[in-house]
Formats: sequence, C-alpha cells, structure tokens
Amino acid sequence: CEDTPLSEVLKWNELCRNAPTKPIAFVMVHTGGMFGSVFVDFGSAHVVSDPNGQQPMVRLVEGVESGPEALVRVTVPDGQAPGSLPEGSYVEFSEIKGCDGLTTHQEAAPTGEMVTAWQVTTKPNDPVNTVRIGDTTGFPPYAGGGLMTEKKVGRLYPFKSLAEALKDPGMPFDSMVGTDMINFGSELQVHLALHATLAVQ
Repeated sequence: CEDTPLSEVLKWNELCRNAPTKPIAFVMVHTGGMFGSVFVDFGSAHVVSDPNGQQPMVRLVEGVESGPEALVRVTVPDGQAPGSLPEGSYVEFSEIKGCDGLTTHQEAAPTGEMVTAWQVTTKPNDPVNTVRIGDTTGFPPYAGGGLMTEKKVGRLYPFKSLAEALKDPGMPFDSMVGTDMINFGSELQVHLALHATLAVQ
C-alpha cells in the first residue's frame, strides 16, 4: 500500500470512521528512508476503560462526614503505595458500617452510563488523606470500618481523522508524540516532510 495515493488513503480512513455500526480501527504505517510514521484512528467516540493501567488504589475508611460535599477520611493500608487520587476519579465503598446508601450510590460516568460509584473532588484547605464525595445528608451516620477502592470508569478519548491530523498534528509531548527534548519542534518538521512525501505519491 506504499503506492496508494493520499486521496485514496483519506477515503479509506473516512470509510472506517463512518462504518454503520461502530468505527473500524484504522492503522496506517508509512516508511520513507530513515523516517517512518504510524497513524492510528479508533474513531471520534473511542472509550478508554483504564487510562493508566495501574492497580486500583485501596484505602481504609476512617470517617465519613454528613453533608452536601461529605469529607471522607482515609488511611493507606499496609502493602499499598501512598498517593492521592486524581481529581475527578471515581471510588466505590464496601464493608462500611452505617451510612446505608454509600455503597449503592450511582452517578453518570463521562460516557453517559450509570456506575455504582462516587466522583471525588478536593478543596485547597482539605486535610491530607481526605477526599470529598457528594451529598450524604440523607444517610444514617457512619459507624465504622470500610474500604474505599478506586473504580476504573471509561472515558471518551476521541481520535482525529487522517485529514485532521495532517492539517493539525498537535504539539510535541502534548497531543503529539514527542521524541526529541533537545531539538524541540523537530517532530513538526518531520511531520511536514511526511506530509509532502504523501502528497507527491
């Protein structure tokens, strides 16, 4: 497919993106002398179910406040790495005494589906090892125990079409793969050369 004209490749990409049931994965590999490129397009509504590939964080629950933005106090159990949950993460609770409804609460995920979890937030002056969840004013008081586990929730990760990526490849180390931290921007020069090579064929 090295001899396929760019106009034909663009048509195939659009065909894959607009498949009737769901987008078809489109992968284009191009080699040109000492440079090569790989282009991947999984469609405009691709869902990534596990953004970081790490084990979910687990924390021991020490307290759950009653309030509209309830503060949950946690500790790090033995064997778990310290660290805080990223803003906007989702967590689920188990083995909690009291606070009925905490383990069955549902929220809409970024993909629109309902998940049994709480989305966590923080405020600048919150104590260490705490997160905020939603409204717990209607729940009975927290009585003790419990685990808070990070829940992996799917997020939309839209891909550009080949036509869009050729016009706007993004910035290196941001929306474009970065390869050279000393000669910053050299990736854009290689992209321009690739685009010229594809246009000539």
